[in-house]
Amino acid sequence: MQIQGDILIISGQGDTLFSIHDFFRSRQINIYSAESIQEVRLVLEAKKSIVATVVDLCRPPQHPENIVEELAIKSGFKPLIAIIPQSDIYTVVHAIKQGAHDYIMAPLDQSELLQALRNATHLSLRESLLNARRNGWDREGALLDFTPKSPVMRERMQKLAITARSATPLTLMTDPHSDVTDYARLVHFLSINRFEPFVHLDGQFMTINHIKSILPRQKLRDNTGIPDRGTLFFYNALSLPLACQHALLDYWDEQERLYYQPELRLVFGINQRLSERRHPRLDSEFADQILANVIEFPPLSSRPEDIIAMAYYWIEFYARKYNKEINELDESAKNALLSHSWPGDYWELANLVERGVLFCQTDTLRLEDLGDFKQKKNAIELVLPSLQLECAEQVLIDQALRGNDGNISRAASTLGVSRGTLYNKMKKYGLEYQKER
Repeated sequence: MQIQGDILIISGQGDTLFSIHDFFRSRQINIYSAESIQEVRLVLEAKKSIVATVVDLCRPPQHPENIVEELAIKSGFKPLIAIIPQSDIYTVVHAIKQGAHDYIMAPLDQSELLQALRNATHLSLRESLLNARRNGWDREGALLDFTPKSPVMRERMQKLAITARSATPLTLMTDPHSDVTDYARLVHFLSINRFEPFVHLDGQFMTINHIKSILPRQKLRDNTGIPDRGTLFFYNALSLPLACQHALLDYWDEQERLYYQPELRLVFGINQRLSERRHPRLDSEFADQILANVIEFPPLSSRPEDIIAMAYYWIEFYARKYNKEINELDESAKNALLSHSWPGDYWELANLVERGVLFCQTDTLRLEDLGDFKQKKNAIELVLPSLQLECAEQVLIDQALRGNDGNISRAASTLGVSRGTLYNKMKKYGLEYQKER
């Protein structure tokens, strides 16, 4: 795959990328440089052969927040590659959302940059953006504008940013009351296959026939409906049947034997902390595979510094959305937020703040604006008509739904199960709970 045209490189220090000129020119690719937006416009007007641009965000020519968007517009939305400071996941997200086709992280690798340019110049922007919308970029991007304050969370996010570029299997781990689905979508968003589908699969309901049909063998199986590029996310990975685990092991063995590198990323979600690789539901070899590359995310309740900072982020987000001037959080609301257990993790906080912003009549969000929000520790008192297991399960689900005002997502998080699992349980017990108004 060759690049048919020339490349424009934008950097605040023109000599910083000088070393790549010879590398590209040896491949019959001309490189032009610019150090300001004005120079970008002049070069683009003079050199109609330019087919893609590269912007060095480690040394940007200017410092506006929308630098990538400006460059994308001025280049006529030609493919744009961003060079990002090492592990800066937030710069990556902003750059892609503002118009970058791809990114590479410093220190700069010339071969990686060349491959990124080859990929970008052969992508259909319109088709790529349509796929991106189908992958839910808006939902992925909402939390990503928030920079965690807790050191442990910043370290985890940096690790995720680095790991997202590889093709090796990745396991995301958290506690039973949290959900790693959004982190899996973030891995997909940061990968080179972000324009390809993100497929969510529940390990609890996988069968051997299903697993065999979705794993490609060197080329796409047209009758499966599942592509051989993108990301497969196995939620509830601990519930994968042994036969499915063995099928995945066979798939990995085939890749190694044939030196086959599919553009399909496998990500596993585990809502249980595992201190060792032995687990009654996991084949030992399969456990070695999926637990070789693990990122564990602590629940929001264990990160008090993030709770308040995130609350302020959501206040600003929803105040702007609903055209309100709210910029403060009173002490009683802060204390209530800090004492809550957050069974619905960060989306529970987002939903709570949104409701508070809607009802708030001053510039300060107060505890009473948060409605019937209570300082509770996720405890449910069960009154059972029977001691049978299914009866207890039915009562527990019913109370979880009532305790979360009929919100399926929050009820599922409270129970430590996926939305799909909860829906199936509700259907099993004939629960048709209507959200209270």
